[in-house]
Amino acid sequence: MKKAYLGGRLRQLREARGLTQAALAAQLGISPSYLNQIERNQRPLTVQVLLKINAAFGLDIQVFSEEGDARVLAELREALQGGEPAVGAADLRDLVDNAPALARRMIALHRRAREAEDRAAALALAQGAPDAMPAPA
Repeated sequence: MKKAYLGGRLRQLREARGLTQAALAAQLGISPSYLNQIERNQRPLTVQVLLKINAAFGLDIQVFSEEGDARVLAELREALQGGEPAVGAADLRDLVDNAPALARRMIALHRRAREAEDRAAALALAQGAPDAMPAPA
């Protein structure tokens, strides 16, 4: 089985619940230093820790599934393509793994920018601007 380095998601869960690392570590029955290493992706998130998270919070451990990452990764790649400097696959993977909320925010901003470009092009067309073309998809 592949090692799961999902510290960003665990940190996000902890922060959403307003817990310190020490408080979450105590609830999970692990040391604060071990939790810190997991959150910084220096140690993998083990099945045992996932089961403890489920027991402590009744949380569906699918939250930690990497299946959704492929979609986020593809959308992030699309949002950042063509810019300078180019963003490599490893950097995108690090962003999705370590700052998932930031990755999703970047995707949302990209969508809003594209929607705004489409509205601006539609307005220009409605105003009779002959050279107004919809933004490429």
